[in-house]
Amino acid sequence: PRRGGDPMPSRRVLGAASACDARAHRALYDACAAVVLGDSLVTLLAEDHNRELAEPLVDFYRSGGIVVVIPDVGAYDIGTALANLFSESSAFGEASASSSSSSGRLLTWRFSATADCRCVLRERGAPRLLAATTSSELPREFRVRKGHMLLAPEADVVYAEAPMSRTEAGLPEEGPSDDDEEEAEYANYLAHFRPGAAVAVHDPRSSSSSSSSGVEADDDDETVGRSPRGRLVWIGDYTTEDTRARAVLAGIVTALDHRGASEQPGSSSES
Repeated sequence: PRRGGDPMPSRRVLGAASACDARAHRALYDACAAVVLGDSLVTLLAEDHNRELAEPLVDFYRSGGIVVVIPDVGAYDIGTALANLFSESSAFGEASASSSSSSGRLLTWRFSATADCRCVLRERGAPRLLAATTSSELPREFRVRKGHMLLAPEADVVYAEAPMSRTEAGLPEEGPSDDDEEEAEYANYLAHFRPGAAVAVHDPRSSSSSSSSGVEADDDDETVGRSPRGRLVWIGDYTTEDTRARAVLAGIVTALDHRGASEQPGSSSES
């Protein structure tokens, strides 16, 4: 359904923000349930001198909009930029007309690394935020040739980088190789491997805990933030080829859009 208007069955509005003035941005956001932004625009909007231009986006997010960010330039400071815009503690957050004294989960994403890797769907964490039927239709894994990975709480992670297999590391698939040094290096790699998030969803209304359980807090839990109300999605696929990240993006946005609509007063839980 269109935000702020009559329901439009069988339609979903997905906008790509490229306008260069605040009024055009606000008009675009008012027509959309979700917007897709490149990280180049996000980092630009997060700069202090662009505060007026950024406020329509912050208001859109805090009024329930879904903001999807993809790496079009691969900004290494993307975590700082996102926090500057969307964290409740940011200057933008304080300026938002819809902000309140509630305590949503803080946004702590930061850039981890670029990677050519398999990305696997996490059984815990952010998939718990998605509609069950849609979550089951998401691909179990896909590969990115140049993925921009984030370090994020497990509660936010939808797809995480998978560790290199033995064959990817140049070792026999089964059994130890004859090279003890290579075996030791691979064992050390596994011991220190920290997967980055290729796809992440931040819902500040979920539990303030960043534990690995990924379980959402109950609606009447005091840790549930009532502001901001939107959701932030990161799709870290930096390549132009089809790596199934587009299918992931469509599934996540559709699920979050449906979930947001079903939470509106008087709405039905039926699709």
